[in-house]
Amino acid sequence: TVSTSDRRPFSPFAILGGRRIITDNSVVVKLQQPSSESEVVTAPAVEPAPGAKAATVTVQHARGESVVPLNPRRVVVFDLAALDILQALGVDAVVGVAGDQFPLHLAPFADAKYPRIGTLFEPNYEAINAARPELIITGGRSSAKYDSLSRIAPTVDVPMGGARYIDTVVANTQMLARIFGKEEKARELVDGLRQSLAKLKETTAGRGKGLVVLVTG
Repeated sequence: TVSTSDRRPFSPFAILGGRRIITDNSVVVKLQQPSSESEVVTAPAVEPAPGAKAATVTVQHARGESVVPLNPRRVVVFDLAALDILQALGVDAVVGVAGDQFPLHLAPFADAKYPRIGTLFEPNYEAINAARPELIITGGRSSAKYDSLSRIAPTVDVPMGGARYIDTVVANTQMLARIFGKEEKARELVDGLRQSLAKLKETTAGRGKGLVVLVTG
């Protein structure tokens, strides 16, 4: 039996696009918090145009409730599953990503035009400050850094995995779609996902049990 509690599972939206399934390696590490408050550099806010009032939206996520900008223009992402959802929604606001390895369907984010703002485990606070984010997205391995990152800019944490994986994917998609005004696209994606699952169940009905061999390394 393989536990999925610390795993970022395959991308359901990559499957919809006809791409291959890729699963992250499960790695257990000791996460270290900044040794002092002075290590957390607060990024200057991106000011709205004179006389304009920035619109906000309140969303529920894995770490509670956050008030975030509506349709933020500068977003840094510490989670590949969240990055996959943003790409599927057609969001073009990512200005920083974590890590150096990306599955094939997220290969465009390996380009140098997307600055590295740390790893999936450890933020680079100087790089985050330079990116001037209006929104930070954490999840999975980066969730432990939520508290320190939320002092820099509004932050949401997207959970993934567990027995109700598909329900969690749908909830995360709807939450991010609400932030970026992509509700219609989210409905399209979710409908397509459910139709694919229904077709898969129909195709495999009566075929008995199968064996899945997963190798990571």
